[in-house]
Amino acid sequence: TFLNRLSQKEHKAEYKTKIVDNYRGLVRLIQKYPSIQISLEQFCDLCPRLQPRFFTIASSSAVYPKSIHLTVTVARAVRLDQTLFQGVCSTYLANSNSS
Repeated sequence: TFLNRLSQKEHKAEYKTKIVDNYRGLVRLIQKYPSIQISLEQFCDLCPRLQPRFFTIASSSAVYPKSIHLTVTVARAVRLDQTLFQGVCSTYLANSNSS
């Protein structure tokens, strides 16, 4: 099957093109291939931990001693199927209420 083929070492480039470069995560793969049957526990075990995000502190502690201001680029991209990919952390920050 398609997913078995992509899991093989010799198809690493195809995996990068069809999965990584197209922002296909576990949820999208499970939706596209309903024959995948896994329990919630298995799903959670497969989910990778979020990697640390690095942000630029754009404020001076001399001017703002009790707060920081961040410069963040919101991660968004259009997938090949024309759906929108949105980064988890940057989208959360962009949608949060700031004071």
